[in-house]
Amino acid sequence: MVAFLFFFLLLQFNHLMKKIYQCLYLVVGLLLAVTPSMAQQQTIENNGICRDPISGTAVSVNPARSQAVSNGANVTDADLSNFATLGGSLATILGSKISLRDQAQYYPGGNVAGFVVEPVGGLLTASLLNGGIRLSTYRNGTLVQQSTTSGAGALEASLLAGSNGKQLISFATTQPFDEIQLEVLQAIGAISTLRVYYAYEGPGSCPTDCVQPLTTGVTSQSGNSSSGGIGVCAVGVNNLNNLTDASLTNFATMEITGVSIGGNCGVFAEVRSNTTIPASVSSPEDVGFAIGSGAGLLDVNLLSRLTISTYSDNTLLQSVSGTSLVRGDLIGGTEATLLSFKATQPFNRVRLTINSPVAIGSDTRVYYAFTRSDTDNDGVPDCLDKCTGVDGTLDSDSDGIPDGCDQNIGDVRVTVTAGSTTTATVGSVVSFTVTATKNGNINNLYASPTGLIISNTLTTGLSSVSYTAPTGTLYDPATGSWTIGSALSGTAVQALSLVISAQVDSVGVLSNTAKITRMDQSNASSITGGSACVSVPITGCEGDVTELSAPGGYTSYQWFRNNVAISGATGQTYEASTSGSYSYTAIASGAPTGTLNCPSGNCCPVILDLTPIPTVSAGQDVTICAGTTTTLTASTTLSTGVSYRWSTGDVTASIQVSPTITTAYTVTAIVGSAACFSVDTVVVNVNSGPATAGGIARCTSDGFYAVTLNPSGGVGQTYTVTLNGQAVTGTFTYGVETQPLGNFAVSAGSTVAVVITDSQTGCSLQTTIAGPAPEACTCTTVCTPVVVKRLTSR
Repeated sequence: MVAFLFFFLLLQFNHLMKKIYQCLYLVVGLLLAVTPSMAQQQTIENNGICRDPISGTAVSVNPARSQAVSNGANVTDADLSNFATLGGSLATILGSKISLRDQAQYYPGGNVAGFVVEPVGGLLTASLLNGGIRLSTYRNGTLVQQSTTSGAGALEASLLAGSNGKQLISFATTQPFDEIQLEVLQAIGAISTLRVYYAYEGPGSCPTDCVQPLTTGVTSQSGNSSSGGIGVCAVGVNNLNNLTDASLTNFATMEITGVSIGGNCGVFAEVRSNTTIPASVSSPEDVGFAIGSGAGLLDVNLLSRLTISTYSDNTLLQSVSGTSLVRGDLIGGTEATLLSFKATQPFNRVRLTINSPVAIGSDTRVYYAFTRSDTDNDGVPDCLDKCTGVDGTLDSDSDGIPDGCDQNIGDVRVTVTAGSTTTATVGSVVSFTVTATKNGNINNLYASPTGLIISNTLTTGLSSVSYTAPTGTLYDPATGSWTIGSALSGTAVQALSLVISAQVDSVGVLSNTAKITRMDQSNASSITGGSACVSVPITGCEGDVTELSAPGGYTSYQWFRNNVAISGATGQTYEASTSGSYSYTAIASGAPTGTLNCPSGNCCPVILDLTPIPTVSAGQDVTICAGTTTTLTASTTLSTGVSYRWSTGDVTASIQVSPTITTAYTVTAIVGSAACFSVDTVVVNVNSGPATAGGIARCTSDGFYAVTLNPSGGVGQTYTVTLNGQAVTGTFTYGVETQPLGNFAVSAGSTVAVVITDSQTGCSLQTTIAGPAPEACTCTTVCTPVVVKRLTSR
């Protein structure tokens, strides 16, 4: 009782969890269907693998475009042997549909896409497909293509060889897609249930049936094989020569029109090969005929009358009849039937025999004889066998290679190269190319990589400007993550390149580094990352010391300037003070004795561009008198490339100044963008002359006048005088008024030009003294009485 109760509760729990899962599943699916803009970005998957399953953790059933589906998750998992079911009855299969969406990848147009299905209750024939089933593809929730009833987009159905009833339903896509849907639009005969194993895509050139028609080095013949009974057997084979080509449009016809009572009417057609076809118990060879009927599919009644036999010359080896023959339908999109059995002995003749006591008409069509190899005898023909001798029903990583033979090894190398120049300047734009290369699938060892992500890092001093990523890959400049996913695919060598443009923001050696940070497979390549660099010259002035440091962990350091070894520069660091291109070499320490230990070094040199410092001269100090102007001229030891800056703000080599007091003037000579400069100063001494003349015009005689001077403000004790340009003899003393000087005729507005020069400084005061008015220096007669006094008397 306890056990029963436990079992009952467990069932209820499982039922509850299933409901919860289905609800969550529905919500997620609806979000994906209703808001395609929210879908994450995808990478392309184009690995060139035949019938590559569309499965994996990112693939799910879209409930919004699915109906009457049971066990839908079976279509998206890694197990290719389990299935979902559509319908379940003739009523529910009508309108049923299933749609699978891949959130991580999209698939290119030009490939064939479809489903592996198994119909229950009949076969999917070309006539049933026509309007009965439709395939549709979507991209980001938008319908991009639907199969048609005819033409390039028409549905095709063929037997999945070695699958015992599974069929491939597919059509040729023309546009990229990330979702594929199968719909049952109308009744499809007696089929009540459609088992859906998985969706797939791949090149249109992939084989479907693996038959090898016997057309080379063969002959055909026919005959009567009637036996016993009473009656007339009218038998024959028409157009026998059509047996030896691979066409599905022409054929031979086998007919029985007579009747045999108590016996069989028989007719045979056979193909004889000039070479023996190998077969053994461990490695059997499928052998048979492609057969059809003018009335449609081969019916069970006719099948029971057929026998296929193998011979070695005239010796019968094996013979299989009726329902013991393996039946495969819909070869090459037709309604032809493949009938075969596994031959276990070498043979060179294969015969098809029809035995019937009654007439079967003349419309049994025989297209050709064929063989089909299954070397490992696993039930999967060699041309479809992705895993020889092992289980091929699981593909856990969805890389198109079943787990049984998936070594889970990729071979991807990463390289980085700089653009056309390895030197740059601040503000310029440089480019780097990151290339991921997948080596070829050598001996089926290396798989196409999946989940591939490469991290790209720009060093400080570089800022991303733009990029160009290959179609089907994604690059995020904010994180430097380049998502390739499954875009590197196929069996041949393939490479994808990302081009990044970056602005140079600082000087030194700036680099771009890339490395693989994620890949679903282990990587056989040792070159999983790389870097490239550019040199941005470090500017400065001659004599500036720059310390260069090599990384630690090395020995035998040697520094170079302009590719010439610097004597004695064998340390980890070097102090550089002259212009040049600096590099180093070193040997990794700790390498085993006897191993090849190649030197390492900086791939891009450190470039020092040091500007010479000019020696500037502002000239000799000068002395001027207040109120006068002098010219100052700077000169340097460099003839070109020099700019000047005076303390006055002037930027020319020569300037004119008129200081009123003694003043020091500074000039700076600047060379280059590094602003290498030197400074010099010149002093302009300013001396003062007499400040005032103290001059007075005095009349000296009728019509004439002279001037007297008593100047002030001089520096020395004495001064000299010039009147109207004529020097006055002698020197004069400050503070003592001079005697009248000169003799000037009085006239209206007359003046005397006076220059008073300080005897010590030589500085002069120039001024004018106005003459007196004319009337002031004109004499008039004054009458005065005369006193008469007689001194003698008479």
